[in-house]
Amino acid sequence: MEKTSLQKLKKQISHDWTILCTGSSVDVDSKNISIYNFIEIINIALKPTSEQEKEKESKGWYSVPLNIHIVTRIRKNSIDSDLALNINYHVVGPDNKRVGKNMSVPIKFGKGLDTLKIRNNIGSFPVIESGTYNVIFSIGNVGEDNVIKIGESRLKINLDIKK
Repeated sequence: MEKTSLQKLKKQISHDWTILCTGSSVDVDSKNISIYNFIEIINIALKPTSEQEKEKESKGWYSVPLNIHIVTRIRKNSIDSDLALNINYHVVGPDNKRVGKNMSVPIKFGKGLDTLKIRNNIGSFPVIESGTYNVIFSIGNVGEDNVIKIGESRLKINLDIKK
């Protein structure tokens, strides 16, 4: 597998799209992905548990149980290259600060492939307040912490906290 600088990696990989949805499935034969309930806006009525209140105090956000699929399509500029890379997702809140945990998944983008569709499920979403959240998509070399942003998807959250 080829290991390369982040700037060269960014030139080799293009981000076509990242979609947030409530469900998706992959056809085994065609490798096509069906996307269900594309999400742009979510209304959340939250009555925080004591555990969620403690988390809000210590971390600055609520972990709200949401079953969200993050589906991304990337493109490789040369089908002759064989790449191993990490894909990373993190969330930026309405205050433009990172919230929640970083999600990192190693993938192999083998020779002969020009596009790759990646599907990840998340069970909870970090929420501070009502507003627009950005799910940032980055790539990097496997085993390294440095990443470079190549795309994002927005999610508007209307949060109604009930005490």
